[in-house]
Amino acid sequence: MRSKRATIIKTTQIEDINKGNSDLALTESQLTGFLQHQHRTGQILYSNDPGLNQFVIIQPTTLVNILRSFITDEMFWPEEHKYILRRLNRSGELRKSDLLNIWSDEKYAKDLPSIEFKEFVIQLLVHLDIIIKPVRDNQSDKDFSFYVPCMVRATDPHYYDENIRNRNKEERICFAFKLALPVVPRALAFHFIGAAVNIWPVCKKGGKSLLFYNSAVLYIDKYNELLIRIEGNTIMVYIVYQSVIPRDITANIQECLTSNFNKIVSFYYNTFASCKKSNLDKSTLFSKHVGFVCHDEMCVIDVKEAEKRSMWTCRFQKQKQHEKKLSLNWICQKTIPDRPKCCRCLAVEELKMEPTNKQLLHFAQIMGFYDFISFAKDIGVPDSITQNYTSLYGKEPVHIIFMILYYWKSNSAYPTFTDLLHGLIRKDMTSELQHILCHAVRQKSNLLRIGSERLAKLTDVPLQTTLKDLSHELFNCYIELGVELELKITDIIAISVDNASISNKMYSRNYDILRKWTQPCPTKPTTHRLICALENVRKGGLDFFAQRYFGIGWNDLLKLDKGPK
Repeated sequence: MRSKRATIIKTTQIEDINKGNSDLALTESQLTGFLQHQHRTGQILYSNDPGLNQFVIIQPTTLVNILRSFITDEMFWPEEHKYILRRLNRSGELRKSDLLNIWSDEKYAKDLPSIEFKEFVIQLLVHLDIIIKPVRDNQSDKDFSFYVPCMVRATDPHYYDENIRNRNKEERICFAFKLALPVVPRALAFHFIGAAVNIWPVCKKGGKSLLFYNSAVLYIDKYNELLIRIEGNTIMVYIVYQSVIPRDITANIQECLTSNFNKIVSFYYNTFASCKKSNLDKSTLFSKHVGFVCHDEMCVIDVKEAEKRSMWTCRFQKQKQHEKKLSLNWICQKTIPDRPKCCRCLAVEELKMEPTNKQLLHFAQIMGFYDFISFAKDIGVPDSITQNYTSLYGKEPVHIIFMILYYWKSNSAYPTFTDLLHGLIRKDMTSELQHILCHAVRQKSNLLRIGSERLAKLTDVPLQTTLKDLSHELFNCYIELGVELELKITDIIAISVDNASISNKMYSRNYDILRKWTQPCPTKPTTHRLICALENVRKGGLDFFAQRYFGIGWNDLLKLDKGPK
């Protein structure tokens, strides 16, 4: 193929060549493995992800030439296309029609001979986070704009000054990542901003996108915005709010950003062979800080220190003390449940049982992501499956772990708790972590602590307006919520796909899960059942129902009655 100067070919062409080898022909799985090996050694570019596995780039330098068509210096841009460059520099927006127009030039005809090849390259660039596909309201818009953070040259003219610097209130909490380097590398900064843009829609004011060089303003919901700003070796995160955001959502925003930042830093760390050989502890590559906007600047403290203290001295006013409580809204307190003194390990009969989807979810909520990746091999999950689900659900570790466990369950002849236990033993997990099997099986609801008179108020079917309001009180938990409400996994995946390209997809997915649950089913969809599900999901909503039905917070409600424990 290369001798014929081909650069990108269809996978079917390789399959046809393979079939011509008669007795020496590879099976479908062997051929896929062969292509993946060639990709790992740098001979070709190939991804087995759906939508990308129909083509193979047999000349990797071709992708560099394609990238240079729009990621390059002004002097290399054709005069007739410089209006595209000006928009890129101003707002980071690159319309799909403009990209296709650039590639219509004769010099790209050999690499991109048809629209089919161009669509593949666009999907590949999105997959590689080089261009960011926006979340949008109008899914029928065929000529939407991608975002290319690395091409933005505009700086923030006034948003930071108007919303942060000149609105100095202690209640304005902030969060920061501090890199163990003098500055945040540009490539890492662009990658991080791109990852955030892929989660929350870019704000637009006066028809202009608020995506800038080293900063971005994103919509959380119609009342609140998220400002990400990079200076020196620090990535600063602020919430600009008109209404107070529940702690669950604030904490999950932090967790989502931390998950992405950790992967991005690890990616760049692993790019350099010298770093990999040094066996450097990756936890030392950056630190997390929480605090307040004080004297137009961030007054922050390391999270580990903040958790130990009740307050800390302001770095700008030595006589002033900051209380930690509000700043720790960024941090979700997650702990492995204490092992009850009377608790026994799973009985032999229980170990022979097939885990339900709920039990797999409870397992996923406690299991650490990096522990699980190696654990997955021990229960027979292929690396390719793990990589695929990590790519699909990369921003939510619990989603990744659950979907891999669901794959394991669906593809095992007799999946049991014994298989999971043996996997934990082979991984030499601690006895505390092995106890997650007990946690997965035995769930206890705090609703048992509420008196019967109050419980009687929770037997109604929640109204659609109530569910709509609730969806905005929850963070990205549509998979956990769907599993707890006993929806089919196929229905949960369908809801995920249907909402993949709309703005505020997080809230839309939550609402569609709730709406699907209330459709005719054998079990009455009561508020009581929904609260039980929210207890196990642990991503908001409990205070919402406690306030709506009883006029007090969830924790206060539990103190009112002394039901059975």
